[in-house]
Amino acid sequence: MKDIKRIHIVGGAGSGKTHASRRISEKLGILAYDLDNIFWDNTDDSYNKKASPEVRDQKLKEILLNQSWIIEGVYFKWLRESFQKADVIILLMPNYAICTLRIISRFIQRKIGIMPSKKKETIKGLIELIKWNQQYNKEDIPDIVALLKPYNDKMKVFSKADEAVDYVNGTFSRSGAPRS
Repeated sequence: MKDIKRIHIVGGAGSGKTHASRRISEKLGILAYDLDNIFWDNTDDSYNKKASPEVRDQKLKEILLNQSWIIEGVYFKWLRESFQKADVIILLMPNYAICTLRIISRFIQRKIGIMPSKKKETIKGLIELIKWNQQYNKEDIPDIVALLKPYNDKMKVFSKADEAVDYVNGTFSRSGAPRS
């Protein structure tokens, strides 16, 4: 397997993008970037204020100037340059029910203080995220696959984040079992 230094991970909420990017980052010593941090205006307490496209695009360009990076997020329409420059594009597609359980678990952990959060989350927001994620899986995933068709040679699809980690680390075999 060739040396992988630029990794783009895409998938819905609760698909394991952050888990995979953190594990790969730790193993390879490559900085990981969460696209939420450049897509949303982090000076606001809510989830609904987007950064301007100019600010967002400039932050992305700065990341892409690095020789190595891991970029993860649900976004895809404005990321063609990232997909072009990536050595591997990982699409995470776990079972929708698993993603929903992860979203709910993360919400509960944030509410009781186990997991830190800068944003004020509500039950209404949780329900909206679950509905959004269902739409994302039904409508956006096929659009992502179509957008990534020119990059089929470097696109890998996994149902589990740990499989993606094993693949990047060179321990994932074609049969799906870890190499010994």
